[in-house]
Amino acid sequence: MHAIESKENFSQEIASLINKIQEQIDGYSDSVSNESPLNTKDTVAKINVLKKYDLLLKPFPTMLEDMDQSGWEEKKEELQKTFKEGQDALKGYIEN
Repeated sequence: MHAIESKENFSQEIASLINKIQEQIDGYSDSVSNESPLNTKDTVAKINVLKKYDLLLKPFPTMLEDMDQSGWEEKKEELQKTFKEGQDALKGYIEN
């Protein structure tokens, strides 16, 4: 993953990832509630993993907004690591 140096760009990337995760969760939830032939246990497991990252990432935009430049420099690596984990989780579950 390339490092996102700008706090503003990172905030936009986070918002986009959160939206994609929520769309995927909604899609899986619909398939479970519609009694789709998909393996329900597997689908629920996927929903749970994605919800974990949804919950972890949701506070990031507000946190970034309130963070000054020195705070961004201090926390950037940790925040980007969580972002990458969320991206990887989503990539692993996107239906083609």
